[in-house]
Amino acid sequence: MTAADLLVELSARRVVLIPDGELLRYRAPRGALSPDLIEEVKAHKPDLLHMLAEAPRPYLGPCGELVVPLGCAVLFAWWLASDVEERRRRFEAARSAALAGASVGGSA
Repeated sequence: MTAADLLVELSARRVVLIPDGELLRYRAPRGALSPDLIEEVKAHKPDLLHMLAEAPRPYLGPCGELVVPLGCAVLFAWWLASDVEERRRRFEAARSAALAGASVGGSA
């Protein structure tokens, strides 16, 4: 698993990583972090700290509203999730058609 993959997995589990100097703190729902996942975080700690340091920071907009820019990792995770959903829909359609004995996407 790469550091980017790990960030996507942690985000899906609602785990928030908080860089604190050379430390990497976290907030997570109970049971969200398995021992294996904690080991992955430890193994990728330098990369995670670097990625978090490069992430865009929230700021106040022109009307005083809080603006939280979406970083590349978040946008990529969103793109992956939407792509996975589309692939799942296509798979389900193909499976249903195969079970019904029809072909998908072509003429007979």
